[in-house]
Amino acid sequence: MHNELTHFLDTLCSRGIWARGGKTVIGGTQGNATNQLHSPEGIYMDSTNALYIVDRLNHRIIKWEQEAITGNAVAGGIGPGVKPGELFQPRAMTVDKQGTMYIIDNSMPGSRVTRWQKGSKVGEVLFDFKHIIAGGIAFDPNDEDYLYLADRYEHSVLRFNIKNITGNGEIVAGGNHIGPALNQLEQHTRNSRIVVWSEGAKVGVVVGGGHGAGNQTDQLSFPEAFFLDRLTNTIYVADKNNNRVMRISADAPNAGFVIAGNDGKGNAAHQLPSPHGIALDSKGNLYVSDNENDRIQMFMCSSSAKFIGSLYFITLTIIFIQ
Repeated sequence: MHNELTHFLDTLCSRGIWARGGKTVIGGTQGNATNQLHSPEGIYMDSTNALYIVDRLNHRIIKWEQEAITGNAVAGGIGPGVKPGELFQPRAMTVDKQGTMYIIDNSMPGSRVTRWQKGSKVGEVLFDFKHIIAGGIAFDPNDEDYLYLADRYEHSVLRFNIKNITGNGEIVAGGNHIGPALNQLEQHTRNSRIVVWSEGAKVGVVVGGGHGAGNQTDQLSFPEAFFLDRLTNTIYVADKNNNRVMRISADAPNAGFVIAGNDGKGNAAHQLPSPHGIALDSKGNLYVSDNENDRIQMFMCSSSAKFIGSLYFITLTIIFIQ
């Protein structure tokens, strides 16, 4: 997902050096208190360095402020459901410049997108899809009238004008059935690659992975999420099945580096079993949604640390994880 803070990274962590061990900023024990999480998925960092966490099996969104010892439930959290004020297994979210949240959750049999005005405890249903399984969400950074959704059912990316909602959206990437061709996308990330899809293009360009599932530095295995530093054209990938975070230059996709994890499954500070979300703050610190350990790990950007390795939207380009 697009994050406005990416431009800071050019000067604050340009050498790509992070602490090997992470610090748990929230969670670490499974539960529903506001300092606990249950199967966290996507995360989003806003312009104030506040972190929004999709706390999936607690059916809520948690907002965590820097240095806080607990979070605040800003949407859902009153039990699973689709009534006003409720969420049901949310999967992804984004926030516009006014602080309004847009959240994807399940509506059975499809999915829905709800809009939560800043400070409101009740969301408005923006979309209620019966045949679209939305898996990712982001705004066009140049025009927030346009919202993009990843449709996992049809293996495509859809664009909607939220000021004039009609139909099922415009297909802007994929939509050519499931497969590994460059005009195709695949919902379960079995293609293990990151693809850039320019506006109006009929095919994408692989900028990460694409060499089959594996654990070499030019490979990914079921990548789950990523973050883009727009200024340096660098992509940070939550490489789920490899239990690691990769740093890849979009200009040199065969030269990735491991910057966190890569130490198997476990709950030690340096381990990231099945990472599901990724974000960076204005100082270049790396935040990872550690799904299996029900925690968010922060890896500090540090020039003295030991280097441990050898659905985002930018301008009119889509980068798609599959």
